[in-house]
Amino acid sequence: MKIALPKRISLEDFTRLLEKDTILNVSEEGKDNVRKANEVVTKAVEEGMVIYGVTTGFGSLYNKVIPKKDLKKLQENLILSHSCGVGKSLDLDITRGAMLILINSLAKGYSGVKLETIESLVKLYNNNATPIVPEKGSLGASGDLVPSAHMISTLIGHGDINFNNYVLPSTYILKMLNIKPLDLDAKEGLALINNTNFISSIAASNSYYSDKLAKIADIAAALSFEAFCGNIDSLDLRLHNVRNHYFQGAVAGNIRSLIGKSEILENSIKNLQDPYSIRCISQIHAPSKDYIRYISQNVEDEINGITDNPIIIDDEIISGGNFHGQYIAMSMDFLSIALSNLGNVSQTRIAQIINCNTLPKNLILDGGLNSGFMIPHYVAVALVNENKVFSHPASVDSIPVAGNQEDYVSMGMTSALKSRKILENVENIIAIELLTACQALDFRKFKPGEGTKVVYDLIRESIEFLKEDRSLHYDIKKVYNLIHSGLIYNAVKKEIGGII
Repeated sequence: MKIALPKRISLEDFTRLLEKDTILNVSEEGKDNVRKANEVVTKAVEEGMVIYGVTTGFGSLYNKVIPKKDLKKLQENLILSHSCGVGKSLDLDITRGAMLILINSLAKGYSGVKLETIESLVKLYNNNATPIVPEKGSLGASGDLVPSAHMISTLIGHGDINFNNYVLPSTYILKMLNIKPLDLDAKEGLALINNTNFISSIAASNSYYSDKLAKIADIAAALSFEAFCGNIDSLDLRLHNVRNHYFQGAVAGNIRSLIGKSEILENSIKNLQDPYSIRCISQIHAPSKDYIRYISQNVEDEINGITDNPIIIDDEIISGGNFHGQYIAMSMDFLSIALSNLGNVSQTRIAQIINCNTLPKNLILDGGLNSGFMIPHYVAVALVNENKVFSHPASVDSIPVAGNQEDYVSMGMTSALKSRKILENVENIIAIELLTACQALDFRKFKPGEGTKVVYDLIRESIEFLKEDRSLHYDIKKVYNLIHSGLIYNAVKKEIGGII
């Protein structure tokens, strides 16, 4: 797949472009804009202008003017001094996503780098050579300095690169790919690291998969609704329309479609009042879906924005603060809460089903000898508890750095990483709910609905009914993979059409 940059990248595009067959290039218009911006920087340096980060030091050293003869060394020192991250390495898709966002941004011609610099980064990307970048160190303002420095340091011959699943010294990979190590000119080092590309990459991935997961949450809830023999009156669209929230009616509509023609519900006795986790699925899921959609738009805007500093606009070099990651930090904190909400209520439905008085206790025959689904519920509870801790917002905390020059930072990396962990936890919680609901449906005498039966059949293709205790570790993992890969959603879409 070949694509010319710059262009507006949707979250769908972002995920697709991370695939290994992607070939990027800079459009002719992009090349012209890059050259023009670079000429502005070159001219400013030749004229002896004092420009932050171009002819001065950084952070609290902003008032230290650097001699022209040392400007190249200034940019190299910037990369090396900032390459001090700690912790495990970021997932390769996150670093690859940061590379994609950076290339697209640089190709718009606002940063003043040389075209050759962008082309070196493109060549690394097109050959699926991904820098190894430590997870910890970014404050999300002045951008993702530390992880970005680690990424760029590989292009000047430092650090390691993953190539074909082998981690090798960058000097070896550059030589093998015929990439000349970067000779950084004025402004280039700063342009390459003073941005929100890493937290935006994590946020883009989190938002994309959260939107998918919110739909799976409705699917799992529909199976649980049937397993519990819920009162369908709670899904009356007239009821939801008068509440005046779009997604509340949409969730109710999703579940009604999924359980359509359910023989289980047609032949069950209505409960007068279902517990909230069954009766209020629409009211509980809808706010999460609403916020996820809002967050996704914010993140998409960010990955297409210019987060460098200073920026070249209309032949002027303008210094500001577009590198500040507050949009991403707050978005990821809100996403953590939205996802935790879906996980919390999923766990509650699991508890209701394994204790339902019209089903065997813990959904197992010969209870006592067998524990059935009692302990998978423990696992869901453990994950929910962890999510509650991770849902504490990082963006409300700021510790001044750089001699109080950078006195309010976003902590966006913390927000992004913990929301990524919550996403994984909720995928596992919903996997447990789906397994639990399928087990419960096996005890009902009648067929489930059109949409729920598709999901039940898909899960039963590889996971047998639990007749007696066995390790459910691999069963949970199988359902997790069905969720994350999109197979469950695609099966439902094929049968009853897409859900909102």
